[in-house]
Amino acid sequence: MAQKGTIEAVVTSVGKTRAVVNRVSATMRLAGRGAIVLQIVVSAVLIIEARPEDRARVATGQAGALGGGALGGWAGAWAGCAGASLLASPTLVVPIVGEVGTGGAC
Repeated sequence: MAQKGTIEAVVTSVGKTRAVVNRVSATMRLAGRGAIVLQIVVSAVLIIEARPEDRARVATGQAGALGGGALGGWAGAWAGCAGASLLASPTLVVPIVGEVGTGGAC
């Protein structure tokens, strides 16, 4: 309270994010996209470098790795969002009849 001054100042600053948080999220978004591109390039190189008789097996394995990684990333992100939302408000995750109960947090 001493830094903010009044309760009104505290209440108005509640919804604001810090600039550092915004910069970190933008950086992570770009880093994630770069990692996806890098993984696709590495998979393509592995398929190209494979012996002709092993190329189909390597391609299948790399496709499974890419698909499994994407599915695992999606599931992990959803689970993290659901777990954090349950701490804030269970109605954000589990739809309940009512005004707040949309179940659309994740």
